[in-house]
Amino acid sequence: MVFGMFKYHKTLAPRVWDSRTKINPLVRQSLMMVAGEFIRYLSEVVKLPIAPSDIQDALVHGSITNYYWDKYSDIDLCIVADLSRVRNMFRGADDTVIINSLKHSWKRTFKMSLFGRGVDLSLVDIHDGFDATYKRVGPSYSLVKDCWINPPVRLSVAELRSLRRVAYVKKCAIMRQCRAMLRQKMLPEFIDTYLVNLQRLRTKSMSAQYKQPITSMTMAFKMVRNTGVLRRLRRVSREQRSRKFQLK
Repeated sequence: MVFGMFKYHKTLAPRVWDSRTKINPLVRQSLMMVAGEFIRYLSEVVKLPIAPSDIQDALVHGSITNYYWDKYSDIDLCIVADLSRVRNMFRGADDTVIINSLKHSWKRTFKMSLFGRGVDLSLVDIHDGFDATYKRVGPSYSLVKDCWINPPVRLSVAELRSLRRVAYVKKCAIMRQCRAMLRQKMLPEFIDTYLVNLQRLRTKSMSAQYKQPITSMTMAFKMVRNTGVLRRLRRVSREQRSRKFQLK
């Protein structure tokens, strides 16, 4: 079912999923290897007080676990671990920022791709309200237990049409803003802040409506992303920043 540039499929993403109930065993094994290797990097290379035994679960979530996946959908992997010792080590500092920086550094070393899809990695503490937050935000699949925690639910045609109407208005507003930034050649700091805030709005909408398989903001974001305008903005920002370090 296609609504503008938003496609709502009848099945989950092929090759990633064997069926509605099971993930492809090769994908599952590969993702568990990714989780283990990242923890090994934090432990053996960075020397953080964390071990593979601290991993409580590894979840697949995001659009790849739902019927609105598309060719741009990464495989979102959330590693749930006991980070008590790490937090004690970084007491007084923002450990989330530190771990995210280490994650980006580690990902630059590897080109992770499963059937042409990238892997987006996150690490969360099981003590941070895991049961109340991470398990309830949309569909999620446990790689450790090899089963769904929250299975995907298909929306009816009427529900999709209602979402589409709201999403289309939001999509048009975002497109106007993006085109204005390109036309007016906004500074990279402005572009980067806008893109971060746009992503925050998307995340907030999903958290606020965690029982909803998809929100109007998620649908609008995907419509905009599929036009390529967000990639263009990122490229313009990157090119402007790079000029500061060029001699001619």
